[in-house]
Amino acid sequence: MTVAELLLDCLQQLNKDEFRIFKWHLKQHKLEGYKPIAPFYLEDAERTETVSKMIANYTEDVAVTVAVAVLKKQQMNDLAQKLSIAHQGDCEIT
Repeated sequence: MTVAELLLDCLQQLNKDEFRIFKWHLKQHKLEGYKPIAPFYLEDAERTETVSKMIANYTEDVAVTVAVAVLKKQQMNDLAQKLSIAHQGDCEIT
């Protein structure tokens, strides 16, 4: 499974409000050496577009790290851990 597929699988597990909050945190996320994703890119973005913007803005590995950090901010530690483990083991999130 590719990193994009892992991220998409993860975001598909979020309900509408959780996804909206995920994008809000993503717009606020600051990471040394990277510019934050411009808010207008994420405003009406679907899950697939959000994954594409994350990978384009960061890199595949950094996008996973950012997703894990954002999920933790949302108190979604179980999903964050599943994503991290799936990325390390290159397997699906269950």
